[in-house]
Amino acid sequence: MHLTRVLKTISWTIFKNTKTILFYVAPKITVSRIGILWRIVNNNLVIKCEKVPKLGEIVYDMKLKEVGIVRNVFGPVSQPFIEVKPNTNVQYSLGEVFYIVERAGR
Repeated sequence: MHLTRVLKTISWTIFKNTKTILFYVAPKITVSRIGILWRIVNNNLVIKCEKVPKLGEIVYDMKLKEVGIVRNVFGPVSQPFIEVKPNTNVQYSLGEVFYIVERAGR
């Protein structure tokens, strides 16, 4: 067999095999501090906000464990608060810091 034909066969085999390879590109994420725990009212967390998340956004603790979702935003525009419905009955201390995870392009 001619060398160019062998090289074409090898390159075609490599190309054919690479068509089945899937590349996963992780989205850029940013962890943003949203505020500190101000009060606990009726088993809901009231967080004094530094950055206001969207309703329904997932809130995380400092170990990046999921705490719950944002149910309500209230208070003055200059110093808003959010109400978070926790997923579990984990106890949090007043003054504890909470975060959200933001993905690029959202």
